[in-house]
Amino acid sequence: NGGDTDPECTTCTTTHPVALPVVAVSKSSNPATGTTVTPGQTIEYTLTANVTVSSLTSALVLTDTISGDQTLVTPLPAGCVVNAGGLVCTVASGSPVGAYTFVYSTTVDADAAGTVGNSVVVTGNGGDTDPECTTCTTTHPVILPTTTLSKLVDAAGPVLPGATLTY
Repeated sequence: NGGDTDPECTTCTTTHPVALPVVAVSKSSNPATGTTVTPGQTIEYTLTANVTVSSLTSALVLTDTISGDQTLVTPLPAGCVVNAGGLVCTVASGSPVGAYTFVYSTTVDADAAGTVGNSVVVTGNGGDTDPECTTCTTTHPVILPTTTLSKLVDAAGPVLPGATLTY
């Protein structure tokens, strides 16, 4: 107290607002969404989570649901595990500001028809109360391969009964 028997404190508290992280998630595919694919073709998907302002205060969980008629190709990227209907990728709580990318592939099943695709949902917000997801769905029309058959015969002129033809 420095000798003062009744010291006064004029500025005895401080306030420091804590900046929450801002999270933006996007999804892309190769070939690009809307591009026609065929059975047996590989589609590469990329999930990107951009964390800005501050570190994550809780885990950021991305649940990617894959439509039927696709099979996941292993190995999966670090931080991702298979779940029913797709995969779950997690960016750990405390992860610093930065871009977190998960790249994985599927193969279009032999019996695929119609369309294949998938969509990602942010199920853990990383501390952002309203994480944004842009381009969160991909769709690829599936076309079945066509087969053209042609047959040629080696015959010059009219063919007589009993003649041998070479195809």
